[in-house]
Amino acid sequence: MEQEIILNEHNKQEYKRVCLKDVKKSIYKDFFSHNEFVIGLDNRGLLYPTVWRGKESCNSLTFKEKNKYRRDIPNILIEIFDIKNKDLFLKKYNEAIMGDGNEWTRITTLHSSSLLTLLCFYSVSKDNPLSIGSYIFEESFFEVKTQVYQDSESNMDVVLSGKDKVNGQKVVLFLESKFTEYLSCGKCDGISRDAYYDKYDELSLFNEDAISYINIRNTSDNKISIQPKNSKENNIYCTGIKQMLSHYIGVRNYAMNKNLSLGEHLSFEYIPAEKILLGEILYDFKGKVGSSSKKMNNYRNVYSELAERINSKQNEIMMLGDIMTYQDVFSNNFIKEKNIRDFYNLN
Repeated sequence: MEQEIILNEHNKQEYKRVCLKDVKKSIYKDFFSHNEFVIGLDNRGLLYPTVWRGKESCNSLTFKEKNKYRRDIPNILIEIFDIKNKDLFLKKYNEAIMGDGNEWTRITTLHSSSLLTLLCFYSVSKDNPLSIGSYIFEESFFEVKTQVYQDSESNMDVVLSGKDKVNGQKVVLFLESKFTEYLSCGKCDGISRDAYYDKYDELSLFNEDAISYINIRNTSDNKISIQPKNSKENNIYCTGIKQMLSHYIGVRNYAMNKNLSLGEHLSFEYIPAEKILLGEILYDFKGKVGSSSKKMNNYRNVYSELAERINSKQNEIMMLGDIMTYQDVFSNNFIKEKNIRDFYNLN
């Protein structure tokens, strides 16, 4: 049974200390509770139980007090992480909360994937370019929507604009970002046949041997299901594969139609580029959280096979052949804020 408590001023500090140590989520128990920066925030009274269905719960922690207004959130993040370029951060924050749902209510949660993406990529600029492999990027955009099917859209976590270091070609990288999501393995059911069957069939994904570790099948309820072939030995984050397929369809539509179709954005517009790339970046817990290393490797294997198949079937876009990790991309001094590096152990 979920541990819940209505706090008062007398027991508030004691509850927070217990919550950080004893919260049930493995990301808190195995990761955040051993993080000196997080412990320091807790000792200073800057962490609060997340409000869930009107009650303060011990399942996760947030930087936001219960009664703080929406307008306070960016300033809370600026203060906690000692953000250097405040104007740029505010601009990118407003983009990041433009996605589906009330993302502003979740972005202050410690394990928020949107927060990880925003803090690490917000500062990409001409004055602070980000180098990834043979590319260098000078601008970032958050929550960019592309059209997948009719009114159905795909939300891309971050899009980077830059160029190839070798030949100077313009490059746009559509990047999906994951923090803890890939740890939640299992099948993905209820996928619309109307929206996805033809695109999946073009990639021959219904063949039994199309991709190792997973099967993609039609189901009796006229839907599509993505399932691990052996969930005990090789459990897979199948929802992530479904998302990458949706992103592939949306980004390819973007490349072919030369616009965002239905999607509107505060600052991103179609960028004429010689290379349009699709990729994914995951946070590597280095085995410290549950069976994270095995789950990431399983997902990586399926991702790579999917990328190979996608790249062999069309030439409008290129899907990067392997996932990236936050540790790989941000192992240098790109992130200027020490608090961000400490929070995510990116030093």
